[in-house]
Amino acid sequence: MEGVADIVHDRFHISQNLNEAVDKVRRKENKQLAKAGDKRLTGSKFDWLASQENLPERYSESFEVLRNSELKVALAWAIKKLFLDFWTYQAAGWAKRHFEKWYSWAIRSRLDPIKAKARMIKTHLPNILTYFKHGISNAYTESLSAKIQTFKLLRNFRAGVEGNISQLKRTFGAGKATWKGHEGFKAYVWASVISYNLTRMARMQSG
Repeated sequence: MEGVADIVHDRFHISQNLNEAVDKVRRKENKQLAKAGDKRLTGSKFDWLASQENLPERYSESFEVLRNSELKVALAWAIKKLFLDFWTYQAAGWAKRHFEKWYSWAIRSRLDPIKAKARMIKTHLPNILTYFKHGISNAYTESLSAKIQTFKLLRNFRAGVEGNISQLKRTFGAGKATWKGHEGFKAYVWASVISYNLTRMARMQSG
């Protein structure tokens, strides 16, 4: 899978970065408006960061007024939303053309957080475009890596458990209970486990 290991940004990370930029614009503008007694942006953080389908219905009407306003954060939000069309293309060439138009708008927005993220995305664009070739991103590879690490932990845990059981059987006679009856069996196993634990504790303290 040549080139997949080079992917450093994907849809999730890019959306996360653009949301950060939108929120920076919102925070700065909110402070400026609040000083003038304008509280339009107070409590609106979730509205700008949530996808429209996740926006509660009771907020959608008021948010529509905000996003259609002359506010700087409305422009930042529109730039973020426009980038989402990048992922709808089937071919890397068309996606690249869309990005170039988007980048031109973003870089002329006079919104420093947006311009910074646009430049960052442009820097990694060759890697981002490999998504259209492989249909895979680093979100997938991160997930796969996490699963591998979990498997290793479980494998080591199982090996440790099996090792302890083996030692209980060989050293402490837990392979076959010699005390009769169900209560005798429980007491025999309990005594074997206690003996094993005490021995391990003594070794750890001496070490």
